[in-house]
Amino acid sequence: MSVETSGEAVSVEIDKADSDSSCQVSDHVDDEAEAAYLTGWKLVMIVISLQLTNVCIAIDVTIIATSIPRISNTFRSLGDVGWYVSAYLLFIAAFQLFFGRLYAFLNKKWLFISCIFLFEVGSLVAATAPNSAALTAGRAITGFSASGIFTGCLTTLSTVVPLHKRGLFIGLVTAVYGIGSILGPLIGGALTDHVTWRWCFYINLPLGGFTIFILIFFLHFPKSPVKEHKDWKEYIMCFDPLGTILFAPSIICLLLALQQGGTTYKWSDGRIVALLVVFAVLMLGFAMVQVYMGDHATLNKKVVFSRHTACAVLYSLCVSASYFVMTYFIPIWFQAIQGVSAVRSGTHLLPFIISNIVSITSGGWLCSKIGWYNPFMFAPITLGTVGAGLIYTWGIDTPMSKIIGHQILYGVGVGLGQQQAIVAVQAGSKDLDIPSGIALLCFAENFGGAVFVSVAHNLWANKLAKGLQAVANINAVQVVNSGATEITNLTSDPATLRAIRVAYKDALARPFLVAIILLCVASIGTFGVDWKNIKPKEEKAQDDENNKVNEKPEGEEKSSSVEKTKDDGDVANVDKSEKSA
Repeated sequence: MSVETSGEAVSVEIDKADSDSSCQVSDHVDDEAEAAYLTGWKLVMIVISLQLTNVCIAIDVTIIATSIPRISNTFRSLGDVGWYVSAYLLFIAAFQLFFGRLYAFLNKKWLFISCIFLFEVGSLVAATAPNSAALTAGRAITGFSASGIFTGCLTTLSTVVPLHKRGLFIGLVTAVYGIGSILGPLIGGALTDHVTWRWCFYINLPLGGFTIFILIFFLHFPKSPVKEHKDWKEYIMCFDPLGTILFAPSIICLLLALQQGGTTYKWSDGRIVALLVVFAVLMLGFAMVQVYMGDHATLNKKVVFSRHTACAVLYSLCVSASYFVMTYFIPIWFQAIQGVSAVRSGTHLLPFIISNIVSITSGGWLCSKIGWYNPFMFAPITLGTVGAGLIYTWGIDTPMSKIIGHQILYGVGVGLGQQQAIVAVQAGSKDLDIPSGIALLCFAENFGGAVFVSVAHNLWANKLAKGLQAVANINAVQVVNSGATEITNLTSDPATLRAIRVAYKDALARPFLVAIILLCVASIGTFGVDWKNIKPKEEKAQDDENNKVNEKPEGEEKSSSVEKTKDDGDVANVDKSEKSA
């Protein structure tokens, strides 16, 4: 682990080996020096628009949860309900790296606006869907565009805000994701009951329209310093289309196998085996393409082979995956153990969500204030791990006061360090490489969440099935299919009900253990990232000057004390002479 200081000005250099590439920087450009950073009300409007896009993406993940029963009744498509959520999440993960490549070479402003517009189109398709297939297609379109919005939000912040202030603004923009996740089921339930489930998708249209209006008039990116391409074929190769064609379906196959393996189908089922084989073949092909494409590859070699960036990505993957696992399974604990409704379980999760949001914003502000992101990256592996460990100990009779306190401890611990990896990647990357680094980081967060929630779900489901088999006078399959909120309707015997809840409690300990292990693994990334001071050169110079003033050299201190002793002696001799006289 090395310690470095990085000023505001980051010059973009051309590697000698890359000098002939048509997709590289054409000149030495100091983007930090040339970029006109926004201030005042213009910056406020941009931040609000970015927050709205994050809220829309977060709401779209969870808003459909409470409306699925009504949708399945409308289309008579109970077998398709899983795709309404999966299509959205799968496309977010599959195309994240592709958009990182696009943001590196296309006009960032209009690409970002196009992603938001496409998100609106997908929402409109879903809202007006005449059948289940059209709804699934709309969800896939919104997922595809959301992957570009993720990268676009953070790329925009890296352009309109100087490096030493990005921690604060990244916290302000990303913290609202948690708010959207909580509001989603509540808004979805209200719209479904009082209007129609179609308004769960119509609601995105005014929010997206306002965001596009703000971005068109107030967002300006500096011109991308890219060489003139020789012909259109060579220019297209800059985006690595073959790599995307191989990578996207490979990720979709893997996630489908993880979601359905061990639950819908056995791991030995031919469909699961086929998905895993296709994933392996396509991923091998993608790796070969990346080696062959060199500088045109989707995975930027300067980003991928940087220890600093690799450790930041590992850290972000583990912390985000731990967060998603807890967000998914804590409400199930409330529903099964305390017997509350799905909506009520969401309100019981508020101590975790609120503390997480506050600490994300506070961590960003403190990072901007002191100039170092590294200290806050230790919070998840210390406070967060302790909080997750306490959640792991929850029992049927655990008082609500402890449950609230444990959630707050975990939320604060994870929140303080949750977004610091984004600052770390930006601080350790040249300006042209920032979109690729951000895309890789966003992919790690979404991919890690999808994979480890599936892993935790399989561990939980298998443990629950075994635990319920030991309970007398119940049908284990019926209990599992009924869901956590229907436990009290399955039996009137208190002893049997308690035994079912004990089985749920023991099974839910598995996902909580996964969250703990993930935070422990995140420590590898914490210790691997470089220590970089993100303050401007002027502030760092002032800090160094203040330190020099406050810290006198040892020799100077000794000479001062000797002079002071000598002066005191002279004064004493004078006093003695006056007394003798």
